[in-house]
Amino acid sequence: MSRPPAAGTSIKGTSLLGILKAIERAYGEAGLRATLDAAPAEIRDAYRYGQIVSVGWYPTRWYCDVHRAARRAFGEGRSLPWRLSHDAVTRDFRGIFQVVVRLLSPEMALRQAPRLLLLYCKGGTVEAVEARRGYGRLRFEGWPDYDENLWSDLQGGVVALLEVCGAKNVITRVLAGGGDHDHLDVEARWGEGAP
Repeated sequence: MSRPPAAGTSIKGTSLLGILKAIERAYGEAGLRATLDAAPAEIRDAYRYGQIVSVGWYPTRWYCDVHRAARRAFGEGRSLPWRLSHDAVTRDFRGIFQVVVRLLSPEMALRQAPRLLLLYCKGGTVEAVEARRGYGRLRFEGWPDYDENLWSDLQGGVVALLEVCGAKNVITRVLAGGGDHDHLDVEARWGEGAP
């Protein structure tokens, strides 16, 4: 069952399902069960009864709640959402979305970030402030439902996308926002000189 997006931002079912599959790949069936047990009942029931569909849109808070539940279940910190997203986005863009990125350079992928983001979420805006060889900067504004988990998730996804497009040694750095703010200004560096 696809829930209509509430006021604020929304997340595509493919993202929710992708993160849950990433949890299962990392922690097995018992880990997925532990995450769902730690999640709010509405999410747990929707997943268990097959009501989360790839093409549906769901409240962003569900995605936040899944990350919080996973962190509680495994006693892990902020790096967990990054790792889960990196895994999920890598699989998406090497699988169902590989045609989208096949011809994209890392710089072009960053310039296309506003379009690519619509595959996963909606509500706020994203701007490719700068995109050149070995460097890019993205600005996200108007994402009131995002917390430190989702900003970490987003950075893991950006790194995965750049890597799928051929970037090596990718690092990101928050320039402003993140945490529990509704915005994030983040830069990415890659190539031989990147640490």
